[in-house]
Amino acid sequence: MSFLFDIKIVDSQSTINPQLKVLLRNGRLILNANRANYSYDGLHKVFQIVFDKIGIKKTNPQSVLILGFGAGSVATILQKELKINCSITGVEADEEVIKLSKVHFQIDFSNTTLFIDTAENFIQKCAKTFDLIVVDVFIDLQVPVAIQEIEFLDKISKLLNPKGQIIYNFVLHSKESRKQFEMLREASNNIFSEVNILRVLDFNRVLIMTN
Repeated sequence: MSFLFDIKIVDSQSTINPQLKVLLRNGRLILNANRANYSYDGLHKVFQIVFDKIGIKKTNPQSVLILGFGAGSVATILQKELKINCSITGVEADEEVIKLSKVHFQIDFSNTTLFIDTAENFIQKCAKTFDLIVVDVFIDLQVPVAIQEIEFLDKISKLLNPKGQIIYNFVLHSKESRKQFEMLREASNNIFSEVNILRVLDFNRVLIMTN
């Protein structure tokens, strides 16, 4: 029946996300906020496309930082679908999201360490460096202002290994978000030696940044 209409598994909420929903859609569990998919639906498709376009299997990152871990879409693509043997550090601000992922998705992520923290707080104290950094931080459709700041971009640039890549996901959902994205693009060009933009599934704009 889930191929005909969504089947609600659970409704939840947190101080960060006033609405969280685990749904069964097309035979697969997904995690949604009010207007946005957090894991295993549209967002999953975005990163499948991005990883294919940038040839992530060839670059074969050994160490990965995922800011905005959600229920583990990006980690699943890397470790399970693409069979990349990488160590993953996942950062998720919403403890309820992690709880829902453990209870309902029950995915065994080998070689993955999770932290309950905001992206901006985590990178201030992080001493490790990474081959791949994924920035997929949203509250519903909105990218928090703190991770659009030039200070944030400068800090994550310092966490990137030589020849590493940063993948930064953004959604254009309003006039204001379009202005924010242009400012983010300009700030990124001031910090990184190369910045490319991928248009994915109409509204997603994905920055690919290298030092």
